[in-house]
Amino acid sequence: LRSLRVALDHSVIGQHALKDAMVLALVAREHLYVEGPPGVAKTRLAESAARHAGLRPFVYQLHRDTRLHELIGDALIVRERDSAGAELIRQSTRPGGILSAQIAVLDDISRAPGESLNVLFRILNERRFNGGGESAELQLPLISAIATGNPCGPDEAYFAESLDPASLDRFALQVRAHGLIAEQAWEEAARVISLNDGGEPAASVPEHHEEAIARALFEAHHLLPSVTLGEGLRATMIAIVRALAQRLEGEATRAPHLLTDRTFLAKAPLICRAQALVHGRVACEADDLYAMRHMTAFRLPARLHEQVDEIIREVIAQRPPSSGPPPPQQQQQQQQQQEQQQQQQQQAEAPRVRPGADAHGVDGDGIDGSARQRATEEEQRESGASAEHREDSENSGLARTRAERASAAALSAFGH
Repeated sequence: LRSLRVALDHSVIGQHALKDAMVLALVAREHLYVEGPPGVAKTRLAESAARHAGLRPFVYQLHRDTRLHELIGDALIVRERDSAGAELIRQSTRPGGILSAQIAVLDDISRAPGESLNVLFRILNERRFNGGGESAELQLPLISAIATGNPCGPDEAYFAESLDPASLDRFALQVRAHGLIAEQAWEEAARVISLNDGGEPAASVPEHHEEAIARALFEAHHLLPSVTLGEGLRATMIAIVRALAQRLEGEATRAPHLLTDRTFLAKAPLICRAQALVHGRVACEADDLYAMRHMTAFRLPARLHEQVDEIIREVIAQRPPSSGPPPPQQQQQQQQQQEQQQQQQQQAEAPRVRPGADAHGVDGDGIDGSARQRATEEEQRESGASAEHREDSENSGLARTRAERASAAALSAFGH
């Protein structure tokens, strides 16, 4: 996935937000709408993403006379008989165009007539097509569609019509592209001049990298459901959406806004999980929430969209999120600490052992410590008994001596 991002850098200088959004769209299997003036490399980047991703592309320049079958394949007139033998003539479709593509680049999508756009948006939303006959309930291999358009409005001179809000909401990711001159990115502008003047060689892309990127994309599609957002980040995401809604209430504008449940409750977690996967993680972190900036370009007023990063930063600072399970190194440290605590607890609960004895109370000469202790207690009792016997003997001898003296004194008195 990093190789895809590097390949886009080699193709176009600048447009970093658009490149990030394109990689996210391919990983999350979502659609991207990018709007900007002509000549800022919108279409070139979209075609480069299709080429470097190694996917089967469908690239089409839409116009006011675009017909539906230019987008979905050839129209056929089928002649057949029903079960009763009656002859039927009907119209069918030989799948082609976007029906057989893995990635679609739809240039100037807003110029297409409503008849074609209605079917096209249904295809993008459902990724299936029911045209009867051969193409009945056809499941599409489409991974992502990248649509481009020019700015529209009374102050714009591109004669472009805007997509209605419901159609814009079909694109989970939205980017407003500006040129290097408009952004005053003069260092990158100097690189473009040097590149086109032969002063800087064109960057080379490794050969056969398309197959590796395609394999990485399909592997990412399998891993994406297992990426965890975590309870803390889910609460933080709700807080971000609430902050955006509160800011919208304070906006004195009639411009339509699209804080829809489909986008910010269903698609936003998916985009943040894709952001984590692009950076090689299987658990989201707080920084992954900044991917929501790629979802608000045409869902919020332009002034509020420019403040999205600041709003996300404020919410994260107020609500430190839990990023899911700790990294492996931290898990190992926690496990070692738990083992040390268990050992200390076992040592505290174990009976005291005399010096020179092992953990079972056995001395180095192989004698059990408890048996030795019992023998010592018996010796002490025996020595105590001996002492009492000696004391009794001494007391009885002293009594005899006193009696003999008293008897001698009595005899002496009687003689006198």
